[in-house]
Amino acid sequence: MEMDVTATDSEMWASIVEADRRLAQLRADFYHRAAGRVEILRSALGGSNAERASALEFLQRLPTDVPELVEVLAGVALSEGSALRARRALQSNGYKVVVREKVARWALDYLPDADEVDFRRIAELLAALEMWPTLRELVQQAAAHWDADKQEVGRDFVKAYGPMLDAR
Repeated sequence: MEMDVTATDSEMWASIVEADRRLAQLRADFYHRAAGRVEILRSALGGSNAERASALEFLQRLPTDVPELVEVLAGVALSEGSALRARRALQSNGYKVVVREKVARWALDYLPDADEVDFRRIAELLAALEMWPTLRELVQQAAAHWDADKQEVGRDFVKAYGPMLDAR
């Protein structure tokens, strides 16, 4: 939608409002009519930045499919450009128990192969989801690790979340 260079501020704003209304309608149509919605979202999460951003926005607004996409979303949460939006998508649903169980399994399986950046991103994800027992496990693995950078991640998260990590 091109904006006329002579458009007034009010006309430009009206165009934005109309575009938002149209986008909401398209999301609702996709939600209710797409037979392969989960597969399309899964593909988009692994696609271009624009596809990933659209999928994350969709899942934040209509989170029904989040439980089926937890592992993919957790992987996206490791990426620099999409980490925050992926965490928000994982947080934005009524399926906390299922999401937390799946994220815990995914995180503990992923940790042995994680570099120090992924280690930190996983810790950030666990903290955002308030997954204190799993974060405590990560911190313990970090403390016992030979890699000083991973040990630093553990210390940082003990410093930031110590009381929650001590609670049983």
